[in-house]
Amino acid sequence: MNIGKVVQVIGPVVDVVFPSDGQLPGICNALTVDYTVMNKPVRLTLEVQQHLGGNWVRAIAMSTTEGLRRGLDVVDTGADATVSEALTLTTGSGTLGGTYSMAAVGGVADFAGKGLNIDLVGSNKVLTATATITAGVKTTTTSPAFAITAAAASKLAYTTVPGTGVAGTAFSVTVESEDANGNPSSPTSSTTITLSKASGAGTLSGTLAGIIGTSATSVTISTPVYSKSDTMTLTATATAGDTGLAAVTSGNIVFSPGALSQLVMNPTTISSATVGTSASGSFVSITAKDANGNVCSSGPNDFTSTVAFGGTAGATGTSAAFTHGVLSSFPALTPTTAGSGLTITATSGAAVGTTTITTVNKADQTISFTLSSPVANNASPITLSATATSGLTVTFTSSDPSLASVSGTTLTIHRAGTVTITANQAGNSNYNAAPAVARTLHITGFVAGADAVTRQPNSTGIKIPLATLLANDGLVNADGSLDQTGLTISSVTSGSGNTVSISGAFVLYKPAAATDTAASTFTYALSNGGSSSDTGTVTVSTAVAATPFTLTLIRVVTPAAYMLRADLTPYEISELTS
Repeated sequence: MNIGKVVQVIGPVVDVVFPSDGQLPGICNALTVDYTVMNKPVRLTLEVQQHLGGNWVRAIAMSTTEGLRRGLDVVDTGADATVSEALTLTTGSGTLGGTYSMAAVGGVADFAGKGLNIDLVGSNKVLTATATITAGVKTTTTSPAFAITAAAASKLAYTTVPGTGVAGTAFSVTVESEDANGNPSSPTSSTTITLSKASGAGTLSGTLAGIIGTSATSVTISTPVYSKSDTMTLTATATAGDTGLAAVTSGNIVFSPGALSQLVMNPTTISSATVGTSASGSFVSITAKDANGNVCSSGPNDFTSTVAFGGTAGATGTSAAFTHGVLSSFPALTPTTAGSGLTITATSGAAVGTTTITTVNKADQTISFTLSSPVANNASPITLSATATSGLTVTFTSSDPSLASVSGTTLTIHRAGTVTITANQAGNSNYNAAPAVARTLHITGFVAGADAVTRQPNSTGIKIPLATLLANDGLVNADGSLDQTGLTISSVTSGSGNTVSISGAFVLYKPAAATDTAASTFTYALSNGGSSSDTGTVTVSTAVAATPFTLTLIRVVTPAAYMLRADLTPYEISELTS
C-alpha cells in the first residue's frame, strides 16, 4: 500500500508527500484520508491534480477540509477518482442528442465522434459537464457559450394554419422550409410551394401558390378559398425548385357556411291557387344558403332570422324565425291577384327566393242582401244595402220600374204591386260574378194596373172587355194578393189618336183612322166603391199585317178539282190539281 503524509492544507488544495522509494500516485488517482472531527470519523477523498517534484503531489479535496491537518496518513487507492462524465444543455433552447454520458478513462471522458447534437438553432448555448467521483462525489464545469446553426432544409411545415374557416371566404397559411429537426432553413434554390386539398368534399380556389426564396425560410399564402361547409385538410408541396422538400398536410380545418346569398323555395312551382284562399299548404320549406349552396346552419352565419313574403300574386306576410337555416312552417299566404305565371317571393336583404304559381284562379263571391217587405205605396225612398264577400260594390235593379225604381242605392216607390229587387255583383279581374240575389217587395195600396191590347190592322175598332182591364187591378195586400172586391170602371178618357167609350161590359175603342199603325193609349177611372181609386192606362197596339201572296193556277182538270187555299204553297196547289 502506497501511503503518504499531509504536508500542507490551503482550503481545498492539499499537498501530500510520498516516500522517495515508493511510486507517486497517478494524475486523477483517488487519495483517502481518515481522521476524526469532533469525535466523529471522517473519510476525505482527494483527487491528484499535479506532481510538484520532491515526491510531492497536489490534490483537490472532493469535500470540505475542515479538521484536516498536517501529518495525517494519506492512502493512494490506485484508482481514477473520476468514474464518469455526463453533459447537459443548461443554457439555450433545444434538446441535447447523441452520446452525452460516458465512463472516464484516466480521468478523461472523450465525447469526440459520439454524435453530440442540439436540435434547435440559436446562440449562447452552454453545456455543463458533471463528473462523478469515487464515493459518489460530483463536480461540474461549464463550456463557453456557442451557437448552433440549421442543417440543410429537408421538409416543409406549417407555422400558421387555421383550425376553422368560413366557406367562400379567403383564409391564410404560412409554410416554412425546415431542417430535419424543425429549424427554419432556406432552400437551396427558389422554391414554389403549392397548396392542394388533401380531404374534403369542396373545391379549393383562389391563390394557391407562393415562393420561398433562397434567403427566406417561409411564405404566406393569404387568399386560398374553400367552397364547402365541411372538414378539409390542406397539403403544401414543393412543386418547383427544391422539390425534395417533404410535403406537409395540415390538421383538420372546419369550415362553417358563408353568409346568406340565396333562399331556396320548395316547391318552386305551384300548379294553381285561388284569390282569397291561402296557398301556405302548398309549401314544404325554404332553405337559406350561401353563394356555394351550403345551408346556413352553423357558425357565424347560422341563419335564424325571418323573411318577408311578397310577389306578383299579392300574398304578403312575415315568416317565423328560421331554425338553423330552414323554415318549415308558413303564415297564411293568400293571393289577391288572379292571372298566369304569378309569384310568391321570400326576401331577406339581397337574398330572394321565388315560387311561381302557374294559374291563380278568380275567387268566387257571394252577396248578402235583405229587404223588408211589405211597404206602403206612399212610403219614402228606401236606401238599399248589400255586401259582397269580395268587398266589391253591389248594384241593384228593379223588375218593374213603374212600381219601384232604383237609382244607385235609392229605391223609390211609385205605386202598389209586387216587384223584384235584385242585387248584383259582376266581378272583376280577381273575382267571378256573384250569384244574383233577388228579393220580392210587396207594395201595398190600391192600384189600377197597366194593360196592353192589340187590334188587327185596318180595323175600325175593337171591343175590350171590362173584365180584362180589371184583371190586374185591386187592393194589394201585405202578402202581394189582390183584393178585387167591388171594382168598377166609372169612366174612360180618350187619348191622342183614339176615341173610347163604355158600352155595357165593354170599352169601345176606335182609332182615328183604320190605317193607323202607331200605338195609342187611353185611361180609365177605377174605384172599389169606397175611398180607394186609381187611374189605369191601356196601350193599344196594331198587329203586324200579313204579307200578301200570289196564287198561281197550274192546271184545271175538272171543276171539282179546282180549289184555292190560302194556306197552301204553290207546290201543294200543284199536287192538288195534278
